[in-house]
Amino acid sequence: MASLAFDTHAAVKALRKAGFDDAQAEAVVATVGDAVGGEVATKAALQALELRIANKFEVLYKHLWAVSAGIVTAVVALVKLLP
Repeated sequence: MASLAFDTHAAVKALRKAGFDDAQAEAVVATVGDAVGGEVATKAALQALELRIANKFEVLYKHLWAVSAGIVTAVVALVKLLP
């Protein structure tokens, strides 16, 4: 994961301009900074995750087809063996 660039000074200034006092503005900015805390996914990380999931799905899909073919083969063989 990548960390988010967060201009705390600009955020405090914007909150002050919107009517927050200094303590309120600093508390909000600190809370937002703690909440974000570097746990932001980048577009590249999401694309890599999507690719991993797609690859796992492809493998599962192939296994399901192989198992299905085995079941059909077993059923056909059993039907031929029955009188």
